[in-house]
Amino acid sequence: MINKRWSGITISSGVGIGRAVCVPPAWMHPTMQQMTHSIERELSKLNRALEQTKQEIAHIRATSVSVIGPHQAYIFDAHLAMIEDPAWWREWHECIQERGMTASEAVLHVGERYARMLEISYDPLVRERSADVRDVVQRLHGHVVGHRDRDVQFGVAPFVLVAHEVTPSQFVQLDHRNLRGIVTGAGGYTAHTSIMARALHVPFVMVYDEDALLGIEPGDIVGVQANIGEVIVHPSADVATQLQLLYEREQRQLKKMRTLSMARAQTEDGHTLSLYANITTPAEMDSVWQDGAEGIGLYRSECIFMASDGYPSEEQQYDIYRKTAWACRGTPLTIRTIDIGGDKHLPYVAHPVETNPAMGFRSIRMSLAEPARLVTQLRAILRASVYGDVRILLPMISHIEQLRELRALISSTQEQLHAEGIATRTDIPIGMMIEVPSAAIMAEQFAQEVQFLSIGTNDLTQFVLATDRMNERVTHLYHPYHPAVISLIRHVAHVAHARGIPVSVCGEMAADPLALPLWIGCGITQLSMSSPRIVLIKQALPSCSVQRSMALMPVIGQARTASEIMHTLGQAFVPSLVR
Repeated sequence: MINKRWSGITISSGVGIGRAVCVPPAWMHPTMQQMTHSIERELSKLNRALEQTKQEIAHIRATSVSVIGPHQAYIFDAHLAMIEDPAWWREWHECIQERGMTASEAVLHVGERYARMLEISYDPLVRERSADVRDVVQRLHGHVVGHRDRDVQFGVAPFVLVAHEVTPSQFVQLDHRNLRGIVTGAGGYTAHTSIMARALHVPFVMVYDEDALLGIEPGDIVGVQANIGEVIVHPSADVATQLQLLYEREQRQLKKMRTLSMARAQTEDGHTLSLYANITTPAEMDSVWQDGAEGIGLYRSECIFMASDGYPSEEQQYDIYRKTAWACRGTPLTIRTIDIGGDKHLPYVAHPVETNPAMGFRSIRMSLAEPARLVTQLRAILRASVYGDVRILLPMISHIEQLRELRALISSTQEQLHAEGIATRTDIPIGMMIEVPSAAIMAEQFAQEVQFLSIGTNDLTQFVLATDRMNERVTHLYHPYHPAVISLIRHVAHVAHARGIPVSVCGEMAADPLALPLWIGCGITQLSMSSPRIVLIKQALPSCSVQRSMALMPVIGQARTASEIMHTLGQAFVPSLVR
């Protein structure tokens, strides 16, 4: 059937067309091997397979460094950590010695249990880490049963990979020069494979109807229009030509964007902004530099905890922070302490059921209730601070007493490390998020006790307008350009300027080109956002000027609606960019 179309979720945008390469389900889901051998032989088989798997993952890690970039190798450090996890080893041995399982059965049983633990979480970031567990287990199982899963032949022609799911190690080993797209029935936006696909600008669609994949045969022509979440099988000649032309145009645009990403971010009259990136894992660092970021304005450290099956140790956290600080090449690395609760839960922690979780036991409130956990993280951050320009960002502060307690905890932790002979930076900057109305209103008092401020527009808007941004029945009331929100942002910026400390914006509003005159007009010079948005800000900034932006501030101060403010901000652009 010509032009058979399926819809799905865009994982990585772009357009591509090529012949289908289908990953057999057996490659993704190895079967158990029933055997009867002595316990000693099964343990020997397991131990030999573990060593072979570690060597193979190390090889894949080296490949990822050369193919995708050094910072993507963090993913495979996590895979090695799984293989070396003592808890896994104990369970494998118990299954063989006490439950009479073969090594094959033990590997699949334990691996599936850990994968299921992640999959039952309602947090998508945690659920998507199950693919990493299955990736490692599949690889280990292949060595246990004495064969590796058969390779998929890619040839030299452009191809589209079709699979139930693509694991990180499979993605690394693809022929990326000829890869034109990925179509799967499972996965997720924050899965490691998805992060790598976006880093390489590979179009990626996860289809809603996974059964549709069964109708795609190897060699079929498949078009991927990931920009609109569409997959076309057997496109007509006209459609195929259009897709190829779109692909070629996108490649030219990508080349142009890479050039633009290296340009300075400045207005038509020479005023500059510092543009930083928000990240969730070190695996994003390569794309951060490609997109033109000047450092990391927000490292969401809770993602380290969400990707683990238990609280990560000080050494595990230290290793991640150290590598990320080194990768920042002397530019700022702003690490936000763990921000859990509300809509972000850990699968291994019993979270209370709350009527209003966004305003409940979450973020810094949880950290202060369990200071030992926070000290573990602070020790790791402080130890890593000697490797770069590391900064500590404290989330959801609402009371001066909280800030003082946290500063005292940081100071005592630093003293303890020095007593142990462990070096740290003595002047590590400490900042706080402005995302609670009390913090914004009392910005002058808070600014006297920190080295920088960071405005989180998402939560600030939610709390100021008493509007749950996750509740579809009231989302029409959630508007970051509401005069009350803008008034508080301007107040915080004024206070920071008067105190001579930096203030940045790290919420979604930071990535909206329309807000640029607001930042320029009220003196905010640092923005942090998802790195692919940086080029859009650089593209729009030369159409702004300091004079036009500042002239609009009194008008904005008198506005009564969000629409009025948006219209006013548009006047600061040259006519061609008025929104």
